[in-house]
Amino acid sequence: EKKPFNLKFDRFVADQSLYGYEHVNLQNVYKDATFIREPLSYELMRRYFPGLKSCWIKLYLNGQYWGVYVMVQQLNLRFLRENYAVERGNLYRGDSETRRTRPVFRYWGTSISSYRSRYDYKTVGHPAPWQDLIKFCDVLNNTPLANLPTVLPHYLDVDQALWYIALQNIFVNTDSYLGTGNDYFAYGDELHRRFQILPWDLNTTFGGYDWGRLLGNNPHLMSPYYSGGSNNSRPLIDRLLAVPQYKERYLAHFRTMLDEFFDWKKMGPLATRYHQMLEPSVKTDTKKLYT
Repeated sequence: EKKPFNLKFDRFVADQSLYGYEHVNLQNVYKDATFIREPLSYELMRRYFPGLKSCWIKLYLNGQYWGVYVMVQQLNLRFLRENYAVERGNLYRGDSETRRTRPVFRYWGTSISSYRSRYDYKTVGHPAPWQDLIKFCDVLNNTPLANLPTVLPHYLDVDQALWYIALQNIFVNTDSYLGTGNDYFAYGDELHRRFQILPWDLNTTFGGYDWGRLLGNNPHLMSPYYSGGSNNSRPLIDRLLAVPQYKERYLAHFRTMLDEFFDWKKMGPLATRYHQMLEPSVKTDTKKLYT
Protein backbone atom coordinates (compact mmCIF):
# COMPACT_ATOMS: atom_id res chain seq x y z
CA GLU A 1 0.00 0.00 0.00
CA LYS A 2 2.82 2.40 0.73
CA LYS A 3 3.50 3.74 -2.76
CA PRO A 4 5.66 6.78 -3.55
CA PHE A 5 3.88 9.94 -4.72
CA ASN A 6 4.78 12.71 -7.15
CA LEU A 7 2.86 15.89 -6.36
CA LYS A 8 2.39 18.80 -8.78
CA PHE A 9 0.59 21.61 -7.00
CA ASP A 10 0.23 23.71 -10.15
CA ARG A 11 -1.32 20.91 -12.23
CA PHE A 12 -4.81 22.44 -12.14
CA VAL A 13 -4.17 25.92 -10.66
CA ALA A 14 -1.50 27.94 -12.44
CA ASP A 15 1.46 28.96 -10.24
CA GLN A 16 0.01 27.26 -7.16
CA SER A 17 2.76 26.09 -4.80
CA LEU A 18 3.47 24.69 -1.36
CA TYR A 19 5.81 27.10 0.44
CA GLY A 20 7.07 28.20 -2.97
CA TYR A 21 7.55 24.72 -4.43
CA GLU A 22 5.32 23.60 -7.28
CA HIS A 23 6.57 20.01 -7.40
CA VAL A 24 7.79 17.54 -4.75
CA ASN A 25 8.35 13.81 -4.40
CA LEU A 26 7.18 11.66 -1.48
CA GLN A 27 9.54 8.70 -1.22
CA ASN A 28 8.45 5.47 0.47
CA VAL A 29 12.02 4.64 1.66
CA TYR A 30 12.31 1.58 -0.57
CA LYS A 31 15.46 -0.35 0.41
CA ASP A 32 15.94 1.93 3.42
CA ALA A 33 14.59 0.52 6.67
CA THR A 34 16.45 3.29 8.52
CA PHE A 35 14.33 6.07 6.92
CA ILE A 36 17.37 8.39 7.01
CA ARG A 37 19.70 7.41 4.15
CA GLU A 38 18.39 9.93 1.61
CA PRO A 39 18.02 13.09 3.74
CA LEU A 40 21.32 12.45 5.53
CA SER A 41 23.14 11.90 2.24
CA TYR A 42 21.72 15.04 0.62
CA GLU A 43 22.57 17.08 3.70
CA LEU A 44 26.19 15.97 3.59
CA MET A 45 26.48 16.27 -0.20
CA ARG A 46 25.20 19.85 -0.17
CA ARG A 47 28.40 20.84 1.59
CA TYR A 48 30.25 20.35 -1.68
CA PHE A 49 27.86 21.11 -4.55
CA PRO A 50 24.18 21.84 -5.21
CA GLY A 51 21.91 19.09 -3.97
CA LEU A 52 18.19 18.64 -3.52
CA LYS A 53 16.47 19.66 -0.30
CA SER A 54 14.67 16.96 1.66
CA CYS A 55 12.83 16.39 4.92
CA TRP A 56 10.37 13.99 6.53
CA ILE A 57 6.60 14.24 6.58
CA LYS A 58 3.73 12.31 8.12
CA LEU A 59 1.24 11.64 5.34
CA TYR A 60 -2.52 11.46 5.86
CA LEU A 61 -4.87 10.40 3.06
CA ASN A 62 -8.51 11.36 3.70
CA GLY A 63 -7.76 11.49 7.42
CA GLN A 64 -6.02 8.09 7.56
CA TYR A 65 -2.38 8.00 8.68
CA TRP A 66 -0.30 6.63 5.80
CA GLY A 67 3.04 6.74 7.58
CA VAL A 68 6.36 8.52 7.37
CA TYR A 69 7.65 9.60 3.96
CA VAL A 70 10.80 11.34 2.83
CA MET A 71 9.86 14.48 0.89
CA VAL A 72 12.42 15.47 -1.75
CA GLN A 73 12.57 18.56 -3.90
CA GLN A 74 12.05 17.98 -7.62
CA LEU A 75 15.08 18.61 -9.80
CA ASN A 76 13.40 21.15 -12.08
CA LEU A 77 13.51 24.81 -13.13
CA ARG A 78 13.04 25.97 -9.54
CA PHE A 79 16.11 24.01 -8.45
CA LEU A 80 18.15 25.35 -11.37
CA ARG A 81 17.15 28.94 -10.57
CA GLU A 82 18.10 28.44 -6.92
CA ASN A 83 21.51 26.99 -7.63
CA TYR A 84 22.67 28.24 -11.01
CA ALA A 85 20.86 31.57 -11.36
CA VAL A 86 19.61 30.36 -14.73
CA GLU A 87 17.02 27.94 -16.02
CA ARG A 88 18.08 27.81 -19.65
CA GLY A 89 19.58 24.60 -20.87
CA ASN A 90 18.83 20.96 -21.49
CA LEU A 91 18.20 18.62 -18.57
CA TYR A 92 18.71 14.87 -18.96
CA ARG A 93 18.09 12.10 -16.48
CA GLY A 94 20.14 8.94 -16.73
CA ASP A 95 17.30 6.44 -16.52
CA SER A 96 17.58 3.65 -19.05
CA GLU A 97 14.64 1.26 -19.30
CA THR A 98 16.89 -1.76 -19.78
CA ARG A 99 20.16 -2.80 -18.21
CA ARG A 100 21.72 -3.27 -21.64
CA THR A 101 21.50 0.38 -22.62
CA ARG A 102 23.08 2.09 -19.63
CA PRO A 103 23.24 5.91 -19.93
CA VAL A 104 26.91 6.22 -19.02
CA PHE A 105 28.04 8.96 -21.47
CA ARG A 106 29.47 6.59 -24.03
CA TYR A 107 29.59 7.97 -27.56
CA TRP A 108 26.98 6.22 -29.71
CA GLY A 109 27.42 8.29 -32.86
CA THR A 110 25.39 11.26 -34.06
CA SER A 111 21.94 9.66 -34.20
CA ILE A 112 19.61 11.09 -31.54
CA SER A 113 17.74 7.77 -31.34
CA SER A 114 20.82 6.14 -29.81
CA TYR A 115 20.61 8.54 -26.87
CA ARG A 116 16.84 8.84 -26.59
CA SER A 117 16.62 5.21 -25.40
CA ARG A 118 19.19 5.84 -22.67
CA TYR A 119 18.27 9.23 -21.24
CA ASP A 120 15.01 10.80 -20.12
CA TYR A 121 14.89 14.29 -21.64
CA LYS A 122 13.24 16.74 -19.24
CA THR A 123 13.36 20.17 -20.93
CA VAL A 124 10.34 21.58 -22.75
CA GLY A 125 10.63 23.97 -25.68
CA HIS A 126 14.40 24.11 -26.10
CA PRO A 127 15.39 24.81 -29.72
CA ALA A 128 18.29 22.33 -29.79
CA PRO A 129 17.76 19.21 -27.68
CA TRP A 130 20.27 16.34 -27.60
CA GLN A 131 23.02 18.02 -29.61
CA ASP A 132 24.87 19.25 -26.52
CA LEU A 133 24.76 15.79 -24.92
CA ILE A 134 26.02 14.11 -28.11
CA LYS A 135 28.88 16.59 -28.40
CA PHE A 136 29.83 16.13 -24.75
CA CYS A 137 29.92 12.33 -25.13
CA ASP A 138 32.06 12.71 -28.26
CA VAL A 139 34.56 14.98 -26.49
CA LEU A 140 34.69 12.83 -23.34
CA ASN A 141 35.33 9.59 -25.20
CA ASN A 142 37.34 10.63 -28.24
CA THR A 143 39.62 13.45 -27.13
CA PRO A 144 43.22 12.25 -26.65
CA LEU A 145 43.99 12.05 -22.92
CA ALA A 146 46.83 14.55 -23.25
CA ASN A 147 44.36 17.14 -24.58
CA LEU A 148 41.50 16.38 -22.19
CA PRO A 149 42.43 19.00 -19.52
CA THR A 150 42.37 21.69 -22.20
CA VAL A 151 39.23 20.61 -24.07
CA LEU A 152 36.90 18.98 -21.53
CA PRO A 153 36.35 22.00 -19.21
CA HIS A 154 34.55 23.70 -22.10
CA TYR A 155 31.90 20.95 -21.96
CA LEU A 156 31.89 19.74 -18.34
CA ASP A 157 32.23 21.21 -14.86
CA VAL A 158 35.08 18.83 -14.14
CA ASP A 159 35.48 19.70 -10.47
CA GLN A 160 31.80 19.10 -9.73
CA ALA A 161 31.95 15.80 -11.64
CA LEU A 162 34.89 14.72 -9.49
CA TRP A 163 32.95 15.62 -6.35
CA TYR A 164 29.97 13.65 -7.65
CA ILE A 165 32.05 10.52 -8.31
CA ALA A 166 33.84 10.76 -4.96
CA LEU A 167 30.57 11.20 -3.05
CA GLN A 168 28.84 8.26 -4.71
CA ASN A 169 31.89 6.16 -3.96
CA ILE A 170 32.31 7.10 -0.32
CA PHE A 171 28.57 6.47 0.24
CA VAL A 172 28.80 3.15 -1.68
CA ASN A 173 25.82 4.32 -3.74
CA THR A 174 25.91 1.76 -6.52
CA ASP A 175 22.45 2.70 -7.82
CA SER A 176 24.05 5.68 -9.52
CA TYR A 177 26.44 6.38 -12.37
CA LEU A 178 28.98 4.44 -10.34
CA GLY A 179 27.23 1.08 -10.59
CA THR A 180 23.94 0.70 -12.43
CA GLY A 181 24.70 3.74 -14.58
CA ASN A 182 21.27 5.16 -13.71
CA ASP A 183 19.75 7.73 -11.38
CA TYR A 184 21.64 10.96 -11.96
CA PHE A 185 20.97 14.19 -13.86
CA ALA A 186 23.11 15.96 -16.45
CA TYR A 187 22.25 19.64 -16.83
CA GLY A 188 23.58 21.57 -19.83
CA ASP A 189 24.07 24.88 -18.02
CA GLU A 190 23.95 27.53 -20.77
CA LEU A 191 25.18 30.32 -18.50
CA HIS A 192 28.52 28.58 -17.99
CA ARG A 193 28.19 26.53 -21.20
CA ARG A 194 29.05 23.17 -19.68
CA PHE A 195 27.38 20.15 -18.14
CA GLN A 196 26.75 19.77 -14.42
CA ILE A 197 26.41 16.22 -13.01
CA LEU A 198 23.90 15.99 -10.17
CA PRO A 199 22.81 13.19 -7.82
CA TRP A 200 19.28 11.80 -7.61
CA ASP A 201 17.48 9.04 -5.72
CA LEU A 202 19.78 8.49 -2.75
CA ASN A 203 17.70 5.92 -0.89
CA THR A 204 20.37 3.26 -1.51
CA THR A 205 23.41 5.06 -0.13
CA PHE A 206 25.53 3.33 2.53
CA GLY A 207 25.64 0.17 0.43
CA GLY A 208 21.87 -0.25 0.23
CA TYR A 209 21.58 -1.48 -3.36
CA ASP A 210 21.86 -5.07 -4.63
CA TRP A 211 24.63 -4.06 -7.03
CA GLY A 212 26.83 -4.31 -3.95
CA ARG A 213 26.78 -8.10 -4.32
CA LEU A 214 29.46 -7.63 -6.99
CA LEU A 215 31.68 -6.19 -4.27
CA GLY A 216 31.50 -9.36 -2.19
CA ASN A 217 30.71 -9.17 1.51
CA ASN A 218 32.74 -6.03 2.15
CA PRO A 219 31.17 -3.12 0.26
CA HIS A 220 32.74 -0.72 2.77
CA LEU A 221 36.11 -1.72 1.29
CA MET A 222 35.15 -0.73 -2.25
CA SER A 223 38.08 0.73 -4.15
CA PRO A 224 38.07 4.54 -4.52
CA TYR A 225 38.52 3.85 -8.24
CA TYR A 226 35.51 1.53 -8.61
CA SER A 227 33.71 2.14 -11.90
CA GLY A 228 30.99 -0.46 -12.31
CA GLY A 229 33.04 -3.62 -12.46
CA SER A 230 35.24 -5.16 -15.14
CA ASN A 231 32.42 -5.63 -17.67
CA ASN A 232 31.02 -2.10 -17.46
CA SER A 233 32.50 0.94 -19.17
CA ARG A 234 32.15 4.20 -17.18
CA PRO A 235 33.99 6.81 -19.26
CA LEU A 236 33.21 9.69 -16.89
CA ILE A 237 35.23 7.84 -14.23
CA ASP A 238 37.76 5.98 -16.35
CA ARG A 239 38.71 8.91 -18.55
CA LEU A 240 38.85 11.55 -15.81
CA LEU A 241 40.93 9.42 -13.45
CA ALA A 242 43.32 8.57 -16.26
CA VAL A 243 44.40 12.23 -16.24
CA PRO A 244 47.00 12.66 -13.43
CA GLN A 245 45.89 16.14 -12.36
CA TYR A 246 42.23 15.08 -12.22
CA LYS A 247 43.10 11.93 -10.29
CA GLU A 248 45.06 13.99 -7.78
CA ARG A 249 42.16 16.40 -7.33
CA TYR A 250 39.71 13.50 -6.96
CA LEU A 251 41.80 11.97 -4.17
CA ALA A 252 42.03 15.38 -2.50
CA HIS A 253 38.22 15.59 -2.50
CA PHE A 254 38.03 12.08 -1.07
CA ARG A 255 40.46 13.02 1.71
CA THR A 256 38.51 16.20 2.44
CA MET A 257 35.29 14.24 2.97
CA LEU A 258 37.03 11.70 5.22
CA ASP A 259 38.39 14.55 7.32
CA GLU A 260 35.24 16.64 7.45
CA PHE A 261 32.35 14.23 7.91
CA PHE A 262 32.86 10.56 7.04
CA ASP A 263 33.64 9.50 10.57
CA TRP A 264 31.07 8.03 12.97
CA LYS A 265 32.12 10.49 15.69
CA LYS A 266 30.90 13.26 13.38
CA MET A 267 28.10 11.54 11.44
CA GLY A 268 26.81 9.36 14.25
CA PRO A 269 25.26 12.09 16.45
CA LEU A 270 23.40 13.50 13.43
CA ALA A 271 22.06 10.10 12.37
CA THR A 272 21.10 9.30 15.97
CA ARG A 273 19.24 12.59 16.38
CA TYR A 274 17.22 11.93 13.24
CA HIS A 275 16.52 8.35 14.32
CA GLN A 276 15.23 9.46 17.71
CA MET A 277 13.05 12.14 16.13
CA LEU A 278 11.47 9.67 13.70
CA GLU A 279 11.13 6.61 15.91
CA PRO A 280 7.71 7.31 17.50
CA SER A 281 6.11 8.04 14.12
CA VAL A 282 7.77 5.07 12.41
CA LYS A 283 6.56 2.70 15.14
CA THR A 284 2.95 3.71 14.45
CA ASP A 285 3.40 3.45 10.67
CA THR A 286 1.48 0.26 9.89
CA LYS A 287 2.16 0.54 6.15
CA LYS A 288 5.97 0.72 6.27
CA LEU A 289 7.83 -1.67 4.00
CA TYR A 290 10.01 -3.18 6.74
CA THR A 291 9.49 -4.36 10.29
